[in-house]
Amino acid sequence: METSSTPIPSVPTWAKGLNNSATQSDLPQLKTDEAKVAEVSKQFEAIILRNFLKDSLKPLFESYLTKDNSQNNIYRYHLVDALSQSMAERQSLGISNVLQMQLKSHITSKGSTK
Repeated sequence: METSSTPIPSVPTWAKGLNNSATQSDLPQLKTDEAKVAEVSKQFEAIILRNFLKDSLKPLFESYLTKDNSQNNIYRYHLVDALSQSMAERQSLGISNVLQMQLKSHITSKGSTK
């Protein structure tokens, strides 16, 4: 039987089983608990903002986007989503900060009992 001479896709060095610390730099980096908490709290703030903006921008959409078709619905969705993501990144309402403090205190108290 003839074997194909196609090259094998490159395999990360960490997957080859090498234990050299210099070769493990391409390992996927695991996020710390604090980084996970920060990310989740920003996502939560974005959801809150999205719900708020969706309702508060209805009069604007009704005056400028009078047709209720799929194109306008997609535009509305993406506009509201982009605004909410941008505002959440800037931590406009401060919900993210409060949630981070609450979750961090819960993590530290949970970690100290172990």
